[in-house]
Formats: sequence, C-alpha cells, structure tokens
Amino acid sequence: YIKEFLDLLNVLKQSRMEAEHVAKYTDELNAALRKEGLQIKNPPTPGDGNCLFHALSDQMSGKLNILQDVLDHLMLRQIVIDYMINSKENLEDLVSADLLDMKLSWDEYIENMRKPGVWGDQIVLTVVAIMTNTVIKLVSPTFTRVIRPPESGTDTMYLGYIPHLHFLSVNPVA
Repeated sequence: YIKEFLDLLNVLKQSRMEAEHVAKYTDELNAALRKEGLQIKNPPTPGDGNCLFHALSDQMSGKLNILQDVLDHLMLRQIVIDYMINSKENLEDLVSADLLDMKLSWDEYIENMRKPGVWGDQIVLTVVAIMTNTVIKLVSPTFTRVIRPPESGTDTMYLGYIPHLHFLSVNPVA
C-alpha cells in the first residue's frame, strides 16, 4: 500500500506541476494568439492526452466537409491511423526524420498512436494537413508554424500550442 500511495503522490505532484505550467503559458499563449487575431475557443480543449485530436476534430467539425458535427477525437484518431496505413508509401519518406528522432519504426509508431491517450505530434499534424488538403496554423508563445500540404486548399485550421504539454482549438477573434 505504501508504494501505491507514493505512486499516487507522484501523480498528484506531476499534475500540480503541469497545471502551474499550463497557467503560466496560457497567459503567454493568449498574448501570442491576440497578435495573430486569434483566441482560445470555449470551452477549452480537454487535457486528457487526446488534446491534439480533440482540437483537430473541433476545427474540422462544421468547417470542412468531413463528417460535420459528428467527428469526435476517437474517430479522428482512427481515421488518421487508417489513412497512414493505407498511404504508407506516400507518407513514410515525409515522416522518416521524425520517426528516426523518436527511435521508432513506422509500425511501432502506428501501434502506439492507435492507443487513446497517446499524445499527438508533428507527424499527426502533417498527416492531417495532407489528408484534408488544409493548412494548419500552429501558434505557441514562442513560435508560429504553418503546416502546408503539398497542394494547399483554401481552408485553414487554427491550433494553439503550449510546448510539450497541450494543444488547443482556437478561432479568429470575432
């Protein structure tokens, strides 16, 4: 019981540290978003390990012609994985450097990313941009990055990013 209690204390300590990190960087992210004419959508994106998929599904729902208003984060995760499996020949070279950095093979990456709660990453962003033929604009407190598919469409998805911790769905200020 002592080990379980100590493990629980460590989880609580980590959660507190993450909450403090989010609070600090949320103010900085809001400032960066304002400079881009953007704001965090309400309600904010859940922080359950699926935040990138939550944010992307929110951006897609009602905006793109992809399962409007019924695309949830779990469906999107499965759609992305299926697309990656079916498009391996076209995608593998595009993401090989990222896979090398992660020390993962293509199959290991697919198997890992298939699990709910596994954090989405640059590879997911690249694949979604290609899959939807949509530009993704990622704004963080320290950088703004635009991910363009090879043949850019006219739609843009907007995401906020607290580095190494959280993705958020954002929208233009009304």
